[in-house]
Amino acid sequence: MSVLQTGSLIAIAKEVAQNVLAVNAAAIDRERRFPIENFEALKKAGLMGLLVPKEFGGHDANFETLASVMEVLGEACASTAMCFLMHNCGTAVLARYSEGEQRGRVLRPIAKGEKIATLAFSETANGAHFYQPSIQAVRKGDSFILNGKKSFVTNGNQADYYLVVAKAPEGQVGLNIFIVEEDTENLSFSGEWDGIGMAGNSSIVMELNDSPVPARNLVGKEGIGLGVIFDLVAPVFIAGISAVNVGIARAALTSAIEHTKKRTHQNADSSIANYQAIQMYLADMYVAVDGANAHVKKTASMLDNADPEALLSVLATKTLACETAVNVTGTAMQVCGGIGFTKRLPVERYYRDSRAGSVMAPTTEILKTWIGKSLVGLPLM
Repeated sequence: MSVLQTGSLIAIAKEVAQNVLAVNAAAIDRERRFPIENFEALKKAGLMGLLVPKEFGGHDANFETLASVMEVLGEACASTAMCFLMHNCGTAVLARYSEGEQRGRVLRPIAKGEKIATLAFSETANGAHFYQPSIQAVRKGDSFILNGKKSFVTNGNQADYYLVVAKAPEGQVGLNIFIVEEDTENLSFSGEWDGIGMAGNSSIVMELNDSPVPARNLVGKEGIGLGVIFDLVAPVFIAGISAVNVGIARAALTSAIEHTKKRTHQNADSSIANYQAIQMYLADMYVAVDGANAHVKKTASMLDNADPEALLSVLATKTLACETAVNVTGTAMQVCGGIGFTKRLPVERYYRDSRAGSVMAPTTEILKTWIGKSLVGLPLM
C-alpha cells in the first residue's frame, strides 16, 4: 500500500463519503445495522491504516488530517464515522505503545484493512468515568485472567482487537491495557444498540468470564493505562468526535439551505429563502459551524505541535462542537418546518445523531468542570 499525502487522504475520504457513505446512510439508519459495506469501502480506499506508522504500511496521519477525515465522514454518515473513529482510537494506542513483535503482528493487518480495532473502556457502574475501571487483571502464568463487563463497546462483535483497560493485578499500581482478540476464550457480546441516533452502530455489552489474555497482548508496560488514556486516547477521541459533530452540523446546514431554495409558498409566489427570518437562521447556523470548525482545526494544530496550552483547547473543542451540532440541527429542523420533522428530509437523522456527542464520555458536564478547574489553576482530578 502506498503512503499518501494529507491532501490525497482527505480527497479519498471525500470520494468514499460522497459515493458510498452518503448513499447508504439512510438505509443503515433505518435498518439499524452495522455499516459493513461502508467499512468495506474504507478498507478498499486504504483508510483503515490512517494512524498506522508508515513502516507498517500505514499513513501515519497527524491530528489535523484525522480531524479533516472525520468531519468529511461525519457529514456523510455519522454512524460510520463514529465506528471508524473508535477503530482509529484503538489503532492509535497500538501505534504508540505496542512493542517488539506485537507491533508488526497487530499493525500490519490493520493497515491492510484486514483487522478492525476498538476500545472497551466503559463500565456501567462507573458511568462517564471510564478511566476508573472495576475489572482487575489476575496474573496466571503467561496470561492475565479477566472477568467483568464492558458497556457501550462500539464495534462490539464486529472488531478483531478490543483494547480493554483493567486494574493492574493485586499488589501493583495503575491500569493495564490489553489486546483482547475476537476469538478469546469465554468472550461474549450481548444486547443491541437501541440509541435514538447513530443507529448504524454496534455499541453493545462485552463480557469476559475467566477469559485468558496472553502476556504478549499487554500493551506497553504494566500500570501505564491512565497515562495512555489521558495522553493519547482522550486527545484522539476528542479531536475525532468534535470533527464528526462539525460534519453533522455542516450536513444539516447544507440540507436546510437546499430546502429553503426549493420550497415555495404559492400564496407569496416565492421560495422561503426570501424570508428574513429564514435568512437569519441560516446565518446563525453558518457562523456556528464555521466557528466550531475553526476551533477543531486550531486544537488539532496545537496537538500536532505539542503546544503546552493544548489541554484547555482540547477540553473546549468537544464542548463547542457537540453543542454546535445540537443547536444547528435543531435550527435546521425549524427552518425546514413540518417536512424537517419527517424522514422526507435527512434533517431529523442529523438531529438524532447530534444528541450522542454530548453524553459520550467525557460528557459536556465533566468537560466544563475540567475547563473551570483549569482556568482557576485547580487539578482536574
